[in-house]
Amino acid sequence: MKSCNSAIVMYVAHANTVRNCIFFIKSIRQFGGKHSNIPVIVMYDRSANLNLNSLNLSGVSIFAFEVSEKYRNFPYSKKVHACAAAEELFTDVVDTLVYFDTEMIAVSDFKEIDLQADFDVSCRPVMLLNSVGISSDQSLDGYWKRIFSELSVDEKKIPILKAYVDEKEILFYINCEAFVTRPELGIFRKWKRSFTNLLDDKKFITEYCTEKLSAIFLHQAVLSATILSEVKESQIQWMKNNIVYSHLLHDRMPEAKKISHSNEVSILCYDLYYAGNTEIVLRIPLDEQHFDWFVNTWCSYLKIKSGVFREAGDCNTVLVETQTGFIIIDPSKTYGSNSWLALKFRNQPLEAVLFTHAHHDHWNGIDFWNASDDTLIIIQ
Repeated sequence: MKSCNSAIVMYVAHANTVRNCIFFIKSIRQFGGKHSNIPVIVMYDRSANLNLNSLNLSGVSIFAFEVSEKYRNFPYSKKVHACAAAEELFTDVVDTLVYFDTEMIAVSDFKEIDLQADFDVSCRPVMLLNSVGISSDQSLDGYWKRIFSELSVDEKKIPILKAYVDEKEILFYINCEAFVTRPELGIFRKWKRSFTNLLDDKKFITEYCTEKLSAIFLHQAVLSATILSEVKESQIQWMKNNIVYSHLLHDRMPEAKKISHSNEVSILCYDLYYAGNTEIVLRIPLDEQHFDWFVNTWCSYLKIKSGVFREAGDCNTVLVETQTGFIIIDPSKTYGSNSWLALKFRNQPLEAVLFTHAHHDHWNGIDFWNASDDTLIIIQ
């Protein structure tokens, strides 16, 4: 008997993804509306020796997954194995599994991601036609021929889609930063079997996966073929514009899809490259409630003890909160919009600056902390 309708699946493989995962979960609990209490399944790489104590949050279940040594270093192999393991664990527990990468921020209820009765998967076309995708006027190359052959997909019946951002016509190729499936279909487990079969094909890997993007996006190409092998096109629920919005590709979005404010979407997704960077809350306008919550939550990771924070720049900057403002020690290059602490304390007075010594990397951020002529400066 299934105990709940749906659950979110994420995976963590190193410390940064653990931090990003916590941030995402907390934003779901804060802003997720109907889904604020949705169960979250976090799969972790057993061999990574991660400290997961901070993931002991309400409604979060943590499970290990295994990756054979011969597969573990191939790009996104851990993602494939994590999804397959979660599906096997929860096939008889939930009706739908909602996979998300950890680099997401919930802004409002994402109820429109729920699978409707007549659909078996929900996904979105790949964002861009890069060197991996095949435009609709091209023939399949050896890379795709081998992938579709592995999944027994008829090359003559491959649907044509439009890439989500550049809107070029492409042969069926989906994005997998966010994906919804019915676990009873076994799509994630078949994805893993086919993916590892291809990794075992030395001729395929040598001939077609030496180019960087071909290796990076192999997992996505194989999932695309897996969907075609298991689901009719009429059973695919295409994600709407307001579900998961790419922070990275905001400037390249077509006008009809570009948002002017975060309130227009339910989840913002950012690239792993921007994890921990203030850019994730600055590129797209946020209302004050969201902005303050995101900044304060991220600053909680920088807290050493009550009222004391440390942020890394050219050197470590320490900020001490006082009853009437704050004191900054070694401003470094944690300044202005590049600093979470500068954003958190932007409306509070700077009372004093302490330089532990006069090396350039300790003082070069001082101009960006709004020190006035009356600000106390202490230097060794």
